[in-house]
Amino acid sequence: MQRLFHIRIVRPVALALLVGVIFVLGMSGTAWADKGGSEKKHGTVPPREADLSISKSGRWSGDEVSFTIRVSNKGPVVAKSVVVSDNISDNLSYSSSSSSQGRCTYRHGNLSCALGDLSADKGASITIKTRVKNRSTKHVSNTAHVESATDDSHHDNNTAGTTVNRP
Repeated sequence: MQRLFHIRIVRPVALALLVGVIFVLGMSGTAWADKGGSEKKHGTVPPREADLSISKSGRWSGDEVSFTIRVSNKGPVVAKSVVVSDNISDNLSYSSSSSSQGRCTYRHGNLSCALGDLSADKGASITIKTRVKNRSTKHVSNTAHVESATDDSHHDNNTAGTTVNRP
């Protein structure tokens, strides 16, 4: 059975309040929009995770091997307190490192780069320079890992490694 209500509006402000209350009561959840502006359906919650990814490449020149690490946040939220860790191979001697943001420290074979916060759709890079300890070494492998204080359910792209062959 359908009921009809007759409401007499005395002031225009009351109409706006009434419409607002009816609108809020009629919703079953919240609506939000993705980066492209496409509205998502009601009742869903916007993602609260970052999606960090890491890639690594290397280059051998003389007795030096340099590595480049690229970290990116595919979003949709800011990745807080991003840290990249890299265990330098026993076949290598650490020479230096630099990063596009934050600071790197090296201790006892471990490089740790605190990159700080990384906004959605932003990235950072790290360059590591090493020397080969043994001239008979034909290749070296190295792996790096990225993590953040922000949730990231896509862990499959948080570790990257590379093998560099002597030219």
